[in-house]
Amino acid sequence: MIDVGGRACGIDALRRDLLRDSPGASVASPTDFRLSEEALPPLAARLAGCTTLVCENSDRHADTDVAIRHRHMTTQLTATLAREAQAGEVSGGALTPRGAPARGDPRPRPRTGGARSRP
Repeated sequence: MIDVGGRACGIDALRRDLLRDSPGASVASPTDFRLSEEALPPLAARLAGCTTLVCENSDRHADTDVAIRHRHMTTQLTATLAREAQAGEVSGGALTPRGAPARGDPRPRPRTGGARSRP
């Protein structure tokens, strides 16, 4: 249940009343989480056919420990998710401001520009 203006509303009712499916472009931006092997299949199914997938992924797969600390996916995990979801286009990089410290890390972190490609 979600409180909407003091009224308790169920998610299914909100979805039915407020969302309309229509053909066109779609964008998904899963951020600030670590994609596990267990989470990949259901997330890919949920994102299936998404036109554009935007993910924070400024870390190489070899730097998985850094990615976990910053709650980002690695470039390899982003590519895997895009492939499994059959996304039309993937855009990656760091979405936080250049030089902003990552959550829990007092040191500024170099940021890369967003890279866009088709999987």
